[in-house]
Amino acid sequence: MEQERSYIEIEYNDEKLRLYGSFYEVEDWMGEPKRLIGLYLETPEGEPYTDLTVSFGEFVGAYGNFFPDVNNEPGIEKFLQDNLIAFPAGGFKTSGFVTYPAYRLSPYVMEKLFTLEEIRDYKLDYDFHGEATEDMRTSCEWAKESLDKEKKSFDEFLAERQGRA
Repeated sequence: MEQERSYIEIEYNDEKLRLYGSFYEVEDWMGEPKRLIGLYLETPEGEPYTDLTVSFGEFVGAYGNFFPDVNNEPGIEKFLQDNLIAFPAGGFKTSGFVTYPAYRLSPYVMEKLFTLEEIRDYKLDYDFHGEATEDMRTSCEWAKESLDKEKKSFDEFLAERQGRA
C-alpha cells in the first residue's frame, strides 16, 4: 500500500488546490544520480493542475534550489513569495527566449512536503560528495538538526525582509 503524499492546501488562480512536492533524478557532471525538487499542483479530487517547476535535465548544484516555470505560469514568482513557499536565490538559467530565476524552497515547506528520509537523501546529494558517514546515510537525526538550523536562518531572512531585524 502506497503512503499518501503530504500536501499544502493553497489558492492559486482563484482555485483551491493542493501543492505537492517530489524529487526527480538527473545526473551530475560525473554521471552520478542526483535529486531535484519538483513542485506541482493538483485539484482536491487528485486531478493534475500544473507543474510549477522546470527541469533542464541537469543537476542544479545548490541545495533547496529549483527553477519556477515562469514561461507557462507567469504569476508564479509572486505566488511563491506571497505564500512564503520560496524566494529568489540569485541565479538563473536561460532556455530559448525565457530566463528562469532560481528559487530556494522554504525549509518549512520542505518539511511539510517531504519525509525526513527524503530530505536526508536529498541533502546527501549536496552536502557530502560521497564522504557521508554510515550514520548520515541511515539516520535522519542530522537531517532534522540541519533542517532546524535552516528554519532559524529562514526566520531571520524573513524578519530582515520585513524590516523587523
